[in-house]
Amino acid sequence: MNEDENGKNQLDVRNAWITGVISTFATLAASIIGTYNEAVKFTLGFDTWTLLDVLLMAGLTYGIYRNNRFCALTMLIYFVASKFILAASTGNFPGGILALVFIYLYYKGAVGTFKIYRHKAGVDGYFKKDNSLKLIIFSFFVVMIIVVLIIIGALSPGTEVIPGKFLKQRYANFIREKKLIDTNEQIEYWYSDAFLDFRKGFYFITNRNVVLYNSEWDRPSYIIPYALILDIKFKHNPSFFEDSKIIIFLIDNSIVELPVSSDNDGDKKFLEKLLQLWKKGKLRSKNPVL
Repeated sequence: MNEDENGKNQLDVRNAWITGVISTFATLAASIIGTYNEAVKFTLGFDTWTLLDVLLMAGLTYGIYRNNRFCALTMLIYFVASKFILAASTGNFPGGILALVFIYLYYKGAVGTFKIYRHKAGVDGYFKKDNSLKLIIFSFFVVMIIVVLIIIGALSPGTEVIPGKFLKQRYANFIREKKLIDTNEQIEYWYSDAFLDFRKGFYFITNRNVVLYNSEWDRPSYIIPYALILDIKFKHNPSFFEDSKIIIFLIDNSIVELPVSSDNDGDKKFLEKLLQLWKKGKLRSKNPVL
């Protein structure tokens, strides 16, 4: 390899770590904004948890700066996997053309680190007399672990109560498909206590009803008009691992329990809206429109 080729490889690596710096700071900014802004949090998926992505990207970016092949290859696979998994989950390719440009720069940077290593080692061929193949295999397994975590995050309904206006389209489509709401009915808050498959437990309130659904129940869905509710009790649980409980007493003496997450006071927001809608529902039942 002559000096011109080596200089080009150094430039490719430089472009890759600069791209990493941009990605890291952009993710950091979005994570901070998402912590306080529901639109960014629920539509783009940035919140306090994505600060872990920031730490990972910062470490990999520094590794690329140091011409580390493992970091360059891991960043490339991680970036590609995260974009395509999110695209499959949301139906939109995050970042668009800019993301494709970043993928290209990361690819060139990863190739550059391997060529620089070969040049320094004075060896012909990527995989001769060095540990490149072992490095790729190790990188693959590390990235696979990261990808699995990304998949879980993308497919999981999450751990928070979600405002209806930010509900994912696939959840809303399923609700309409099962005829759990009418065409002019509005979802106020939604929550699922399922791990991956949201159909195994989700609950929401609309301007008309309380709705419970679980595909594993003998009767999968229950739709409860507010006029049928006699009383509502609340058991708050601040634990991350256990949900709070909203206990609904019906006029037929039956009892219904709704689990709701306490993350970011979602349980209290859910309860406050439920009480408000219930009181309105009782007034409408006492004073029907003729």
